Amino acid sequence: MAESSGARRMVVLVDQQGRLLAAHHLGEPDGEYVAGLGTLPGQRLHEVEVPRELAQADDLQVLHALAGFRLGEAGVLVEREG
Repeated sequence: MAESSGARRMVVLVDQQGRLLAAHHLGEPDGEYVAGLGTLPGQRLHEVEVPRELAQADDLQVLHALAGFRLGEAGVLVEREG
């Protein structure tokens, strides 16, 4: 799950409706701690490409912005309606 195309990628945790519950930046470990995401019943993990408009944002900006997205049918992030 490493960055291969140069695009920024993350792992997202979604519920049954595709709403993002959590996100985890993919990258090389930079310390002694390793973290990850786990699922509960009805939740799924997906590796996704960060939307182009967020490609240059820092990690905190990306996490805040992702609250306005959901996982679409094609497994890509799409902006939430309403």
